[in-house]
Amino acid sequence: MYRILNFFRNKRLPFWEFAVMAVFVCCFLLPNHFGVSIVPFVGLAVLYCFWICRQDRKLKYTIHLFLALSFLIAFLYLFLTDTQSISTSSNLEIKRIVSKFQQYVWMFFPLLLGHELIRRGNSEQKFIMGLLMAGLIVWVVYQTLIAIAINPNAARSFHLGEEMGEEASMFVGNYYFIYLIPFLIALAFAVIIKDRRILTVVICTALILFLFEFLLEAQFTLSILISFLGILLMLGFKMKGGIGKIAYAVIVFIFLLLLPTFLSFGIEHIHSDQIVVRLKEVYSYLVDGNVGGYNLSGRLNLYKKTINAFAYSPIWGNRRLPFDGHATLLTIPADVGLLGAIPFYFLLFRSRRLAAGYVSDKGVMNVVFIMLLMMGLTNPIHGSSQISFGVWFITPFVLDYFKEKNTVLNEPE
Repeated sequence: MYRILNFFRNKRLPFWEFAVMAVFVCCFLLPNHFGVSIVPFVGLAVLYCFWICRQDRKLKYTIHLFLALSFLIAFLYLFLTDTQSISTSSNLEIKRIVSKFQQYVWMFFPLLLGHELIRRGNSEQKFIMGLLMAGLIVWVVYQTLIAIAINPNAARSFHLGEEMGEEASMFVGNYYFIYLIPFLIALAFAVIIKDRRILTVVICTALILFLFEFLLEAQFTLSILISFLGILLMLGFKMKGGIGKIAYAVIVFIFLLLLPTFLSFGIEHIHSDQIVVRLKEVYSYLVDGNVGGYNLSGRLNLYKKTINAFAYSPIWGNRRLPFDGHATLLTIPADVGLLGAIPFYFLLFRSRRLAAGYVSDKGVMNVVFIMLLMMGLTNPIHGSSQISFGVWFITPFVLDYFKEKNTVLNEPE
């Protein structure tokens, strides 16, 4: 009874504000295909940002700057590029600028939510929020697996595949959510390193194996590779002293040496044709130096085209690209040139700096950020709010559990 009362009596984070945070958690973790317009959530996010400005004067400048830069990038997209992703119906300009503004606000807004929950929430509120996040993640994974059982290629489609017909509306699994999984795998491994109790190790190991199996079922090859790299980086940041670094170097060397063997094993035992094709391409590249595979060569060709497009017009970008670069860190400079790329990169690296200012383990935060950069070089992360939520909200939230003393996010001098 005392804990229940303590949940409602927290004056630092009142119940109504906690409820707003819970709404945003649902908004980030649930798919974007459940028929609810995102515009009200964007408006609510902006209003909440201004509320935080009143509560925390130290964040006022940063919040105003982030909102202004998000609007600037959206404004540049409106006037420097054309789009075919939004129908040419009425209010096209408003729809475009709101859509782009939402994408870039969503990239840093989870950082603000996480900071306020950690700074002002009590243990009961954090526990309830943790249960909510875990429940939503389990539910979406479960529903996605059901969809994959009906259509093995469902997760490769934004709308779970037209082959599912009316049954697609039954499920909440979605394409972008799966990009969050590599970060959950890396965090589970970080928990194993931090909390070496047998029960924790068993649970987290089982979770890691299950999530890898989920990525295999979803046919997300690059996410599997990024997950492995995240684990290796996490291990590297935790190796202390000269002997530890030497041991880590030996582990990495052995892993790279045996990588073709691992790939060959996967090719023989994985049942997904699409993943097998991609693994064969990577295997062929490592063994024979061949980059002629369709997927690998296709991606490399896209990256080359995107870089060439930026080089053609480096200041204000290109009004329309006849291809989708499929890599946010490369396509934004190609789309809106340095005028838009500089504010975007500032948002990205400033967010990392702020997050590092209030987490207890900067090593884990740095690994997750490196994974974000790797994801941004292979996928359109600006359109995946789940990735931003995993990096800026879930990661500090998990690290806060292990923090010995509370700290406050201070503005860097």
